[in-house]
Amino acid sequence: MALVAVGLLCSVFISIRRIHSERAHRRIDIIVDYGDLRRLAAVDPGGVHAALKQMQDAGATGIAVYEDGFIEAVASGIIDYQQDMDGLLMRPGMQEYADMIRDPSITKLLVDELPGHYAAMLDAYFGPETCARTPESPEAKTSAPSPSICFVRHSPRELEELSLGFDIPETSLAVSLRPRHTPYDTPASIQAKMQAWDKLQNKSPVIFDGTAIAGFPNAMKPLLEAVAQRPGMRVGFLELVGQQGITTIANKFPEQVVQTHSITELEMVKIGRDAAMRRMIRAVRERRVQVLYLRLFVRDTGMPPDKALAYNVGYVRDVAEGVRTAGYTTGAAAPVKKMDVPWFIRAGAISGAFALVFLLAGSVFRVPWNPAVLVCALVFPGYALLASQGFGMLVLKVSALLVACLAPGLAVSALFLYPQRHYDGPGRTMPLPQNIKAFLIVCLLTSAAGFMAGSVISHRDFFVRIDMFSGVKLALVCPLLVVTYAWLRVCRFSIEEFLQSPLRYMEAVAGVAILAAAAIYLIRSGNDAAISPLGGQERNFREWLEAVFVVRPRTKEFLLGHPAMILLGLVPFHRKNYLFLVVLIAGTVGQASLFNTFCHVHTPLPLTLARVVLGVLLGTAVGAALRTVWIAAVRVWRREG
Repeated sequence: MALVAVGLLCSVFISIRRIHSERAHRRIDIIVDYGDLRRLAAVDPGGVHAALKQMQDAGATGIAVYEDGFIEAVASGIIDYQQDMDGLLMRPGMQEYADMIRDPSITKLLVDELPGHYAAMLDAYFGPETCARTPESPEAKTSAPSPSICFVRHSPRELEELSLGFDIPETSLAVSLRPRHTPYDTPASIQAKMQAWDKLQNKSPVIFDGTAIAGFPNAMKPLLEAVAQRPGMRVGFLELVGQQGITTIANKFPEQVVQTHSITELEMVKIGRDAAMRRMIRAVRERRVQVLYLRLFVRDTGMPPDKALAYNVGYVRDVAEGVRTAGYTTGAAAPVKKMDVPWFIRAGAISGAFALVFLLAGSVFRVPWNPAVLVCALVFPGYALLASQGFGMLVLKVSALLVACLAPGLAVSALFLYPQRHYDGPGRTMPLPQNIKAFLIVCLLTSAAGFMAGSVISHRDFFVRIDMFSGVKLALVCPLLVVTYAWLRVCRFSIEEFLQSPLRYMEAVAGVAILAAAAIYLIRSGNDAAISPLGGQERNFREWLEAVFVVRPRTKEFLLGHPAMILLGLVPFHRKNYLFLVVLIAGTVGQASLFNTFCHVHTPLPLTLARVVLGVLLGTAVGAALRTVWIAAVRVWRREG
């Protein structure tokens, strides 16, 4: 008990530091996709500059600028590879390139020098001798620079993946560069892309474009060197995307990473403006996202093109106002700083969580306390030793996972199975007040264990989701196995005897139902409602819950697990009543989910606590209502019978 108290005190210390960290990072970048804005502004009388001003007034803090692409350059006539290159031989000084001009394996590109950086980027990709300026003809009357001719040993088809640097518009908004991944990246091309960042007056985070970052995989070393040379560069870590190579940057430069959320163009068309706005605000409130990357509604808006810009300005304004209403400000988001916690404080939280697990295991399985205390005491030197060898983060993750696998199931067993260990009568139920009291104590024990485990992994890498709480599905399944094993022990069943026992129809139906619910439970153990069998209906239900309660309670808690714990008091406990086990397992689902809520350390702690309390209160109310309805239905059925 003393170790549990120490663990809770250490967890409170860590949580105070965590809350200070959360309050120190409440500035949100709102970045608008410049490519989308240009398409909208093309039909607006004021043009791009007026559109940029409208976005800034609406609350945008920056624009995201993509690299120019080879295909776009060809389409606009800046690059020409279909021109008759033999005509160039007639110009003075071009005879030295005659062999390359006539070589069919070499693609000849005539590059207009007006943008000023296309030929330089081709040199960076393929070598400094790739491009040469074509000499002026004696008859030329213009002062414009002559084009460059570039010789590339790749087909035009292969060159379609090329990116050709940035054309930065004039704006008072901050600029976020979006370097494109291309297989031709070299140290020189990486430096050229990063030097564009050096020239910016007002800088937003660099957000890499595509499924992989620029330089992945062959030019990662020069990219890392370029980022290291620019300690002021912020790098956007797109959540739920899985960009290849971004975790390498995040692990090496965590002090430069800012969590970023975006919605794909296809998703935006599907969910609409209001849902997209709510999703952006939810990302800030619930997942500590620091950068909102707003693509605009360019197609399928259902309105004339000249009104689409105003529609999108309203979207940006709604997002900005929602962010401010949630208690945040708009501006340049600062990367999350490292949260300094002494090693012995984390060790104390681990030891306290282990002590609580051993206390519960002792009451259910008669685990001896002497070796348990020894294990808890050895946590301090063990963690110090492993942390000094570079395994500190692994110890935190493994410790939290062990507690997650055991604590919820042991808490349920201690309150709902341990009191039945000597009972062998025809079956007994639990009065509602006693049932609610036992349920609340279980929630308190699970919350204490979850609070300590969440404190153990309260680290910057988890806050910005560079690292994640590992083994989530294992942590959701193991408590169910712990409860099942405890039930077998209390009922004095061997596994073989249990498997050979006949089931009644009601028990079989309930068993099938619980297996189906368990499958959905595991599939839905993430944050993406899109994979739910209910799809849009579930998303609408979640949004309704959020609108009503502000903090959305977890459905597997207040609609499944917690009501099952209240209904459990109606199910008679006796050795052959397998329905008790089915309802008990359903109730344990809620406790495993409750524990897991504390391990979502990217969610602000006050929001986590509010979600847990709300889930317990709603679950108790739903369970009590169902219990009342069940008793009334049974009485009516018996009277009519």
